[in-house]
Amino acid sequence: MKRYSAIRLKPVDLFKYKPFQKLKSRPDCDKLVNYIIFLYSKDSELIQEFENDLQARKDEAAKDAGYPKTGGHWPKELQEVMDIRDADAHEAIMQFLKIQKNDVWADIVITEAEYYDYQSMRFAPVLKKKSKKNSSAEDEKALIDSTLKKSTLMKACDERRVRLIALRAEFFGDNKDVQEAEFTESVTPEKAERILATMPPPYELETSTPIVDNNKSAIEPSEGV
Repeated sequence: MKRYSAIRLKPVDLFKYKPFQKLKSRPDCDKLVNYIIFLYSKDSELIQEFENDLQARKDEAAKDAGYPKTGGHWPKELQEVMDIRDADAHEAIMQFLKIQKNDVWADIVITEAEYYDYQSMRFAPVLKKKSKKNSSAEDEKALIDSTLKKSTLMKACDERRVRLIALRAEFFGDNKDVQEAEFTESVTPEKAERILATMPPPYELETSTPIVDNNKSAIEPSEGV
């Protein structure tokens, strides 16, 4: 069909991925895979034809994929896919999006890992002086270092939260139902920790303004929190 002539990815290209292999046992496998391609391809003309109407795009993709309507309704199994209530189909859709926007997806995963890593570091308590009576220059320095690191971590988290919003918007486009599906597996602090364990720290936390001491030219924040 002309409206899909610019799409380069074909069904045969997708069956090497596990999420699409899981769809092979379905009676409507060919139709379902075409539906996913027609609807979610960045080269589909449906995006221009129905720019602000996702439901209309879904209906057109289903019709062009060969699904019939009965009494004005789509088949139940397709309706589950359309409503993002089919976990296997959702997994295949996510895989299809990743294939097209692999660089953006990689950025999301790394940024989420950084965000949760820095958030976990913020849980560490601020170091306090042992007592006013026995306070020392070392105690004062430790308190300053700990406070500065907390502020730096908060800024790092804020920056990554804003970046994640922009990255997710770029990745999902107006397919908000795919993004908000309840069975979508999110990156948790534990998963982020495992991801980070396989790679070197991507950034060093630094303060932009050093704190001047009477005895030293500057006090640099210590490593860690």
